[in-house]
Amino acid sequence: MATQVLVTAADGSEIDVSRWNIVYPNYLNSAKTVPEGRRIAKTKCVENPTIAEMGEACRELGVPCVLEDKCYPRDWLIRGRLRVRIIDDSGKPLRADIDGKRQLLEKISEVIPTLKSRTHPQKEENHGAGGGGAKETTAAATAASSSKGGQHQQQQQHRSNKKKNKRNK
Repeated sequence: MATQVLVTAADGSEIDVSRWNIVYPNYLNSAKTVPEGRRIAKTKCVENPTIAEMGEACRELGVPCVLEDKCYPRDWLIRGRLRVRIIDDSGKPLRADIDGKRQLLEKISEVIPTLKSRTHPQKEENHGAGGGGAKETTAAATAASSSKGGQHQQQQQHRSNKKKNKRNK
C-alpha cells in the first residue's frame, strides 16, 4: 500500500496527492534519448524544460499540480518533479482533451515555448571585469553537469575525495 502524501491547499484543507501522476522534466526534454527518460516524440519535446516551467504550463492548462523537490531516478542531478491530477476520484478525466499521461505531456510541451520565461528571457548582467567570461563559465558548468561526462567527472571526484579522507584518518 502506498503511503499518503498530504499537501495543504490554499483553503487550509489537506489533499492526498499520492495517487496523482508523476512527471519529471526529462520526460519532455528534447536533448534526452528514450533510454535517458524522454517519453514523447522528439519533435514534440522542448529543450531543457525546468520544473517551474512545467508547473506554470499546468496552471495555464488548468491541471492541478504540486511541485516536489525530488530527484529523477535515472539522472539524480535533475531535481524536481511534478505531481499532476489527470482524472478525478470517479475515474473520469478532469479535462476532455487530456485523458492520459501522454496527452498531458504533449500539451505541457506545447505550452512551455509560449511562456514568458521562454519568449522574454531575462538578460544576465555581467558584474565582473572579464568581458563575458562568467556567462561562458556558467554555460559550460551547466552543460558539463547535465551531460553524462559531467556525472562521470563528479563521481570520480567523489571517489578521490573519499580516498583522501581515508588516508588522512
